[in-house]
Amino acid sequence: MRRRLVWLSILFSVAALTFAGHLVREEQRESDDTATLVVLTLQAKVLTAASMLSPPSVTRELPKLDRLAATPAVARALAALNAFAGGDEGIVRARTLLDRHADELDDPEQQQLHDTVRRAIDDAAALDEADRERVRSAMGWFGKLLLARGRSETDPLRREVARSALTTFLATIVLLGAGGAATLVGAALLLLALLRRSSPSLRPRLEPRGADSTLYLEAFAVYIGLILLFDAAAAVVGLEHPAIGLAGIVLGSLLGLFWPVLRGVPAGAARRELGLHRGEGWGREAACGLVGYLAILPVLAVGVVLSLILMTVPELIAPPGPDEPPRLVSHPALVWMAHGGVAVRLAVLFLAAAFAPLFEEALFRGALYRALRDRRGAVSSALVMAFLFAVIHPQGFAVVPALMSLAFGFAMLREWRGSLIAPMVAHAVHNGTLVGFMWLAFG
Repeated sequence: MRRRLVWLSILFSVAALTFAGHLVREEQRESDDTATLVVLTLQAKVLTAASMLSPPSVTRELPKLDRLAATPAVARALAALNAFAGGDEGIVRARTLLDRHADELDDPEQQQLHDTVRRAIDDAAALDEADRERVRSAMGWFGKLLLARGRSETDPLRREVARSALTTFLATIVLLGAGGAATLVGAALLLLALLRRSSPSLRPRLEPRGADSTLYLEAFAVYIGLILLFDAAAAVVGLEHPAIGLAGIVLGSLLGLFWPVLRGVPAGAARRELGLHRGEGWGREAACGLVGYLAILPVLAVGVVLSLILMTVPELIAPPGPDEPPRLVSHPALVWMAHGGVAVRLAVLFLAAAFAPLFEEALFRGALYRALRDRRGAVSSALVMAFLFAVIHPQGFAVVPALMSLAFGFAMLREWRGSLIAPMVAHAVHNGTLVGFMWLAFG
């Protein structure tokens, strides 16, 4: 009975967090185009760089982005991209995009900005300094892109735009190339591990339980429950600052980790069962984490393909209308990296590559997987844990297969090594790589 009540608490918290996250995403999708502009900035930088290398290919790709122009701000950004990289056809399409939303501009400042962008498309050199500053401050990188159109290759603004676009383009190529090569290596390692699964070096090291495993289920319930409590409290008082949610995660993580000790389990035994020990040594476990991450990549690739299918099928069945906001996959960290300074970006790097690997592994692969593994096999335990891990993340339901594949791989590392060092290292490498890419891409 006690275990069932704990499970009810966990399922309620997860369902509430998932539903609340869905409502927030829908509200932001309809009222805030910040995330759309951030994702579009990455796409635009790649296309801008490609236009310098192969203009015809970019001309064919630009019309595909028109569906994103559901708001005046996004339409202005796309107009700037079309005017810069689309040639004569791009100029025509840029004016069409601006006209599409001209009747929606009730704010005089927005009307003035819209008019300034239109004049910049016709002749950016004719703008005075006040107009140029208005475009730069309101449109960010897209404003620079628009003002750089028609300038010589040696112009400082043109060179700045080109340098930024080429950096993102090269970073994307390197990330995809290195990721593809690492996935092939990982597939070979995974195949080798399956062929040699009876080898002593590959035997599972997750030790049989010692204390009552329901205590570790309770620890996870405390963790996820406090996150929900802080989110609900913030919603009730009308505060939506990220620090409140982070406070809930920190307090939930700490109380969850210490919960077995508070309930009477000796500290050494609790650490052992949670996987918070050195295993066969820090260096060996860390190396297993790196090798294990390579072996996870083929599984992640399958999850990514399934997520892409989930993103594509709804649009094929029911295409969105021209004025309907797009459904883009995004994460708050993407916006923070795009608009934050060095301090914000360092904070994101710390949270993604240090805090999350430490506490998410300790609570999901440590407490929750430990409790599940006591009653189930490794695969079924990992799948249940991976699903709960995926659905509470803010990217949306389409990304659940990709996140599940990643969490499943981390659980298999925990099963193999017993210690959490290997999955923590793999988690840190994954998140750190993505944040590093975003840092390069946003300049």
